[in-house]
Order: sequence, then C-alpha cells, then structure tokens
Amino acid sequence: MPKISAPTVREHHAAQRDLILDAVGEIVAEYGASQLELAQVARRVGLARTSLYRYGRNRDDLVAAWLDREFGPVFDQVGTALAGPGTPFERLMAWLDVQVAFAGQPQHEAANRIMADFAALPPSVRTAMEAQHSQLHQAVGKVVGEALTDQPDRDPALVAELLSAIATATIGCVVAHGGPAAKSEAAIAFAALLGEPQRT
Repeated sequence: MPKISAPTVREHHAAQRDLILDAVGEIVAEYGASQLELAQVARRVGLARTSLYRYGRNRDDLVAAWLDREFGPVFDQVGTALAGPGTPFERLMAWLDVQVAFAGQPQHEAANRIMADFAALPPSVRTAMEAQHSQLHQAVGKVVGEALTDQPDRDPALVAELLSAIATATIGCVVAHGGPAAKSEAAIAFAALLGEPQRT
C-alpha cells in the first residue's frame, strides 16, 4: 500500500489535491493557463504524472478545479455581501471589500493570468464563469435599483456598470499602491453615483 501523509486516505488525497492545485496556481501565475502542462505540475509536487490523473485528466480539469477552489468562496462572499443587512450603499461597499481582499491574496495574480487566457479555457469552464458573473452583475443591479428607487430618471443598469468599473479600477490601485486611499475615493464615487450624502 502506498505511504500516506495524513491520518486517513481521504485526508491524504485532500492534502495532495491542495498541493497540486497550489502548484497549478503558481505555474499559471508565472506562465499563464495556456502554458500549463501536467508534467510541470507533477515535477513541482514530486509526483509521477500518472498520479495526477486521480485529480484531473488533463490541464483543463486542473484549471477548472483551481478556479472552483479559489473563486467559489469569493463568489459566495460577494453574494452574501450583496444580500446582507445594511443600506444599498453599505452592501455595495461590502461587495467592494470582498474584491479588494481577494486582490491582496497570492492567488490573485494567477486569477488575472487565467482571465487573460479566458478564450483558451474549455467551453464548460467559460460558460460556468460567465454564468456566475452574470448572476453577480444582476445582484449588483438589484441593489443599485433599491438605492435609486426614489430617482426614477436614473438608469440602474448604467449605474451598476459604472460601479463595476470603479470597483475594477479600485482593485488595480490597491494592488499597485496599497493603502486605504483608493477605497476612500471609491466610497466617495459610490456615494455620488447612488445619490448618497458624500462619504469618506
């Protein structure tokens, strides 16, 4: 029987899977998803290539598993923030907070590389990611609609697009420069777009 490095076989396989997916993330961050090869992953974790087949049949399976592990919790947190308590402004700032927190994690660079290689991902993965993004966009639009209830001349869909653009720019500023200044400026922009009293 092969030697295991955990109290149970199930825990051993879970630990091995995490090591493999960690390696997938590192390689994708360095070279991009389209350049990932099973042999690279096997060398990095010290396994025979055939041992990887328990965790993924090919590159696409491993990338899909990495995306599920890393993005799944983020999508859940964003959804919880948007559906949580508080005013629409507070919920949208919580939505931004989740994204900024993820941007500070080591896996963010791999996520950026994967998005840059989005067209190279398997259709099933692209479809799943597009569906998740669509659901979140609709959730943002719903919160924006709540904020603009007493402003019938405003276009919630357009405001939601602008807020998303500000969120993306804020994340870029936080990654490049760090510090709270970008989030403070984003709060002012969010408040202005939502017709809230100016906040800092």
